[in-house]
Amino acid sequence: MDPQRTFADAIAAWLGNEDDAAVVKAVYSPQSARCVLATSRVDLILVGDLPDRAALTLCMEVSARECPPRVIVLSASTDVGHIVAAIQAGADAWVRKNESGEHLLDVMARVVRGETWVPPSELGQVFRL
Repeated sequence: MDPQRTFADAIAAWLGNEDDAAVVKAVYSPQSARCVLATSRVDLILVGDLPDRAALTLCMEVSARECPPRVIVLSASTDVGHIVAAIQAGADAWVRKNESGEHLLDVMARVVRGETWVPPSELGQVFRL
């Protein structure tokens, strides 16, 4: 069983039960994300850990679109360099996978309103890189 797919399915199911969120589709590869983005209006995407910098490539592609959706990166990483790389690639927020669902909803609401979000405990290091 693929843990990334299980995580994505769990997030999609959980968000599908929230009043303020509508899940268009849970996808498991950059290619399928591109297909969804090409055929659906999407305001926000959650990008999980993907191999070989694929998450960063997807962030760059999404941010280069006309009227791009906002991007939140969900990651298990604790490397501040990964946060900086995601922001440079166009991500609007970085959330660790071990955060609560309520926290993720809060960040999603902020990002949809046009805010950016990085864990406050990492901000000093982010600015120094």
